[in-house]
Amino acid sequence: MTIEKSQSGRISPQTLKWGFIIALTTIILLLPTGDVFSPDLQKFFAITVFCIMLIAFDLMPIMIPCILLPVIYVISGLAPSSMVFGAWSHSTPWMFLAVFIIANALTRVGLLDRIAYWSIAKVGGSFRRLAVLVLAIGLVLSLALPGGNAHVPLVFFVIGVCRAMEWKKTKESSLLLIYTLLGTYTTIKFFLNPYIFLIANMQQAVKLENISFFTYLYHNAVFLVWFVVIAVVIFKLLKPKGDMPSKEYFKEKYQSLGVMTLEQKRAVVITLVLLVMIMTTHIHHIDMGWCFLLVCCLMYFPGVRIGTQEDIKKANYGMVFFVAACMSIGSVGTAAGLCDMVTQVLTPYLGSFSATGFILLILVMGFFGLFFMPPLAILAVFTAPMTQMAIELGINPIPVWYTISIATNLIVFPYEYAAYKFTFSFDMIEMRDFVKVYFVKSVLLIVFTVAVAVPYWRLIGIL
Repeated sequence: MTIEKSQSGRISPQTLKWGFIIALTTIILLLPTGDVFSPDLQKFFAITVFCIMLIAFDLMPIMIPCILLPVIYVISGLAPSSMVFGAWSHSTPWMFLAVFIIANALTRVGLLDRIAYWSIAKVGGSFRRLAVLVLAIGLVLSLALPGGNAHVPLVFFVIGVCRAMEWKKTKESSLLLIYTLLGTYTTIKFFLNPYIFLIANMQQAVKLENISFFTYLYHNAVFLVWFVVIAVVIFKLLKPKGDMPSKEYFKEKYQSLGVMTLEQKRAVVITLVLLVMIMTTHIHHIDMGWCFLLVCCLMYFPGVRIGTQEDIKKANYGMVFFVAACMSIGSVGTAAGLCDMVTQVLTPYLGSFSATGFILLILVMGFFGLFFMPPLAILAVFTAPMTQMAIELGINPIPVWYTISIATNLIVFPYEYAAYKFTFSFDMIEMRDFVKVYFVKSVLLIVFTVAVAVPYWRLIGIL
C-alpha cells in the first residue's frame, strides 16, 4: 500500500484509516484460539471487522465491502453459499429496494413537496408550529416509507426553508433538522418497524409470528410519551429564537406548484394502497416486505405508471446489499459459534441478571457498540446470542428484539448512522449542538426504556 501524504508532508487521513483497519484485523488474526475463541470465530471476526470498518470509514462505495463480505465467508469455508446468501430468500432486502424506488417516485412527481408546502402555509409565522409540523410530517413519512429513506424528502424541504430564512448553523436549522430525524427515524423504532423482521431473521432459535401494525403499536405505545418528552427536551436544549416570515411567503411557494397533476393523484392512490396493505397484515397475512414489493411493481402497470426507469436507477442499491450483508453476518456468526462464545462468557453471570438487568445490558452494549459498528451490524452481531440468552433466562424474545432495535437508536455522533451523516453533511448543524442533543437523548432513552417501557411490557404480559 502506497503511503499517501498531504502537501504539508503529513500522512493522509485515508492512509491512517487503512493502517488502522489492517492493524486491527492483524491483531484479531494473532489472538490465541481455544475452546471459547475458536479458529472459525477468529476468521469470522477478522473478516467481519475488516469489511465493517471499510464501510464505517467510507473508504470505498458501500456495495463493494457488502459484496466482498459474503464472498470471503464462502471462500474461507465458514459457511456454505446457501447459508451465506440465504438473506436474499427473505423479504427484507427486497422490501428495502421497494422502499427506495417508491420514495424516488413520490419525490420525483412532487407529491411530497406539495404536501409539505400546503401544510406549512397553514402554520407560517410561528416557528413552534413549524417545528411541530416537521415532526408530524416526519411521522407520516416514516409510516408511509419505513425502512430508511423517509428522511430524504423532508431533509431537502427543511434545507430549503432554512436557506430561505438564512438559517445556517443556527439553533433554528439545528432544531428543524434534528426534528426531521426524530420524526422519520426514531418513530419507526417504536410505531412501525420493518427492522423487527430483519432482527427475527438473524436468528434461528425462535420463529416470529406475523406482527401486525396494531400489535407492534400496542406493544410500544408507551413510547408515544417518550416521543413528546424528547421533542420538548430538544427544544429546551437548543432554545431557538425562531423569527419567521408571514404565511403569505409559504402560500406563494405552494401556489407556484400549480394544480395537482394526474401523476400526483395516482401517487396519492398508490400511497393509500400501500398504507392499507401494511396496516392490515393481520387480516391478509402477507409479509409486510412483500406488500412493499407488490405496490412497487404496481407503480409500473398500465393505468398507474408513476414509476420510471430513473426511479429504479436511483435506488440505493448499496444499502440493499448492506442489509443482506448484515443478515449474512448473523447467520454466519451463528454457524461459526458466536452464540456459544457469548453464552459461555456471560453464563457465569446469568444467575444475577433479572429481566430488567438483561434489557439494560443490551442497551449499554448497543450504546458503546455504535461507536465502532453501524446500526445494522449491531443487529447482526447482537440478535442471535441475545435471543439465546433470553431463552435460557426464561425471557420472551420479543421485548428483547424491541430493545435491540432501540439500542441502534442510541446515536451520539453523526458518523454512527448514514442518514445522520447525510443530514449533517449539509453544514446546517453545529457539531456541539448535535452531540449535546444526541448524548442527552440517548441517556434519557436508556432511562426511559428501563424505568417506563419495561414495567409497561410486564403490565401487558410480554415480559
